[in-house]
Amino acid sequence: MEFFDVLNDKGERTGEVKAREWVHRDGDWHRTVHCWLLNEKGELLVQFRGALQESNPQQWDISCAGHVSAGEDMWLGAERELKEELGLVMSRQRLRHLGTCRSECFESGIKDREISEIFLIDWHDNEQPFRLCEREVEAIQWIDWRELKKKIEAADVEFVEHPSEYECLFEHLQKRDDQSLD
Repeated sequence: MEFFDVLNDKGERTGEVKAREWVHRDGDWHRTVHCWLLNEKGELLVQFRGALQESNPQQWDISCAGHVSAGEDMWLGAERELKEELGLVMSRQRLRHLGTCRSECFESGIKDREISEIFLIDWHDNEQPFRLCEREVEAIQWIDWRELKKKIEAADVEFVEHPSEYECLFEHLQKRDDQSLD
């Protein structure tokens, strides 16, 4: 059973800890981590969510994402999720924090209120191999970030919606591209 720290609407811990089911039943704010891997070609890694996932099964999504467990900070949560979903051992020094996004989703009897910490990781092709958690991640693929942006702007239903997160991510990547041209 997973337990989460309950947060107030400012993202601060309230001191209350609840089981995942209760947090989603009651609509409590809780923290998640979203990690994007970007390779040297300017491609982002996306994962195809497993058929048994609680939310957004069988859709393309963030490279790696998950809930921060009770007592964890965002850095430890990101390191754990990268190992669990993709089989990657990653030091926090590799994680570039891009920002924090809030989202609310109410579907299938779940009241999901998340405060998500967004990370970007520069990936090199000669790094460790991926070992996917097959019950969570059915497949992965690289996609040029500009192509992903076009798909998101066209509201492609194959991709999970993360409006404020995509805005944050694409803004950062555009600035990065613009600086490399200078």
